[in-house]
Amino acid sequence: MVPLPPYGDGFSSGGEYVQVAGLADGRRVNDALRQLVLEDMALAQQSAPPKALRPDEYPGEYVIRGAAADLAATSSFVSVMIPASFGLPNGNPQAYWLALTVRVPSGEPVRFTDLLADPTAAFTTLAQVVKRRLRADPCVGEDFDRLPPHAEWDTAEPYRDFALIDGALVLGYGKYQVGAGACGSVRVVIPWSEVSQLMTKETLGWMASLPQNTQSPSR
Repeated sequence: MVPLPPYGDGFSSGGEYVQVAGLADGRRVNDALRQLVLEDMALAQQSAPPKALRPDEYPGEYVIRGAAADLAATSSFVSVMIPASFGLPNGNPQAYWLALTVRVPSGEPVRFTDLLADPTAAFTTLAQVVKRRLRADPCVGEDFDRLPPHAEWDTAEPYRDFALIDGALVLGYGKYQVGAGACGSVRVVIPWSEVSQLMTKETLGWMASLPQNTQSPSR
């Protein structure tokens, strides 16, 4: 883990981003992992530049919790999903996820649809699996069906933030995306046995290579 650089005046920032050791040629992979976070920070700084606070203001927030990430690293791929939060001075921080899966050693990004043998058919099954787990979530629960729909479940969009870890596919949803604000960011863990039939041979081979270096926090 590498400490996050300071955001700037007027913001409380902290945390760390992920770097993977032990790869035969990990330079491009680690560059991609670094850029995932630094580009997100740069976008935040564009929308909310650092500034001196007035006496009646309290700081904004920018935090990347790399130590709490879902992470898997093998000689073929690296996959990570990191909890993050960003809020303006005097504002309410928004919880979200930064996710990236890349090939080793190229650092080439892997999209969610790249994992699927037949994406269009897979979305139907995935929607059923994910919705069932969200309805069973102790915080989201019945609110999932009371809230206006926030995703087109027959597209790749609801599965954009993902990680592959030992024995499971992990999906992330930001604050208010699938539940009430009190739920913050929501993490859905789907056992591999429920979705393996949807995957390409390459994805199955990746999962068979785990665990070599995995991290799955209990949250």
